[in-house]
Amino acid sequence: IGNDLVKAGIILCLLGGTPPEVSGIEARSGMTIRSNSHMLIVGDPGMGKSQMLLSANQVASRSVYVGGNTASSRGLTVSLTKEPGGDMGIEAGALVLADRGVCCLDELDKMPKTHQDGLLEAMEQQQVSIAKAGVV
Repeated sequence: IGNDLVKAGIILCLLGGTPPEVSGIEARSGMTIRSNSHMLIVGDPGMGKSQMLLSANQVASRSVYVGGNTASSRGLTVSLTKEPGGDMGIEAGALVLADRGVCCLDELDKMPKTHQDGLLEAMEQQQVSIAKAGVV
């Protein structure tokens, strides 16, 4: 009950946008225009923000729900693990698992600033780069 504008915004984010057709200089340079929306819900405690995110997580066909107080930048993007035999393996984080879907980050204010920095590239460029342990 209530919060109609917030709910409408969540629905618009779930539906996404239509990528515009790129031509001319943009097409030759490989530039793409992002058609997906990011949404930040801010409000008083008890407003039901977490419940709305949980509902969006249940409705979306591909979605991941993450609590900000337990998330790390590696858990959001990717992490490298050492496999038996000495090889390096890549484990997908929440943003990678939610590719072409919805990633709901709750309690972002409780996430340490160092872990929030890993979100910048993923949100702006819609890609995740790795440059760790000799893997580029």
